[in-house]
Amino acid sequence: MSTRLHRIYVLRFSGSFVTAPHLSLKLNAVGISGPLHLWIMNYLSNRYQYTEVNNQRSALLPIKFGVPQGSLLGPRLFTIYTNDLPDHVKDGFILMYADDTTICTIGCSVDQVILSLNGLMAQISMWSTLNKLTIHPAKTEAMILKKQQFFGALQPLHFGSGFVKFVNSTTCLGVTIDNNLSWHAHVDIVKISFSKKVGALRRMLYLPKSVLVEIYFKTIIPSVTYRLSLWGNCSQSLLNELDHIQARACRIINRLPSSLEGSLCLSHYRWLPINYLYKRRILLKMHQVFTGSAPRQILDLFSKSTRFSNQFNIIRVKTELGRSSLQYRGPNIWNFLNRMIKFLIILVKKALNQS
Repeated sequence: MSTRLHRIYVLRFSGSFVTAPHLSLKLNAVGISGPLHLWIMNYLSNRYQYTEVNNQRSALLPIKFGVPQGSLLGPRLFTIYTNDLPDHVKDGFILMYADDTTICTIGCSVDQVILSLNGLMAQISMWSTLNKLTIHPAKTEAMILKKQQFFGALQPLHFGSGFVKFVNSTTCLGVTIDNNLSWHAHVDIVKISFSKKVGALRRMLYLPKSVLVEIYFKTIIPSVTYRLSLWGNCSQSLLNELDHIQARACRIINRLPSSLEGSLCLSHYRWLPINYLYKRRILLKMHQVFTGSAPRQILDLFSKSTRFSNQFNIIRVKTELGRSSLQYRGPNIWNFLNRMIKFLIILVKKALNQS
């Protein structure tokens, strides 16, 4: 039986697009008409720009493409402009956010997946041509996600007259994904950024301790735990490396000697380890699933137990990758917490009856 294989294909569009008549038609397609439609088109029409170097300005030239940079309306108009792209892609899964487009497809062999992606690319290229959009070739990548390492030559993945490069890791919405889903690449990037920010705290020791604590927990830690529920299923050793950096921050802020053991420092000042933050983030996600407020794609991964109230069914897994997945870890952590709560309630009732 052949192994199922996933491939992620990342597209990034250039930021400019024709405002008329394409945008006018797309605004009508999403229900924007009348005075609002006229106002938007007027906002994008008859705009000019110039370049200034050493206080010398160039002549004014009309802007025929794009929207004003830095505007609030620009990203929304771009989203409307590209909103119909999934309708022109017949196969695979397409995910879009701003000017980043990710295509996923599944197959039983590498050749089958590349064949499918070449067909998808032809469809996207045709749509881009019709809509006067260009795809950024340097930021367009393809990656194989496979349990076992792949050996051998890959068939070319075409991009018009050029080709798409294959990579072992890529960044999607601020998260670095590697082809084994080990999250080593992402944690390495987080460690470098984390360490630099903690090092900056040492240059702020003239500030009161309360201010440093606020800076740490309101600006540094949120940047470290970004999308933690996704990549936090990495190995415990990787999370421990982040805890070592956090212990260094604790020693710096509290003016403690570097020889003090990190775990003692964190426990004394009640700083939660990264692994605890990961489990808390999973519990919050599972609460969204339990209340039905999570996205449909996540809700479909879980089913509630018909035998025990407030619990989820736990899937059977055979691999370490399966045991580290949200679909397996989420119900386990949620069900364990529910059993602990019930046990504590029983103990409290017994204590009340005996008193």
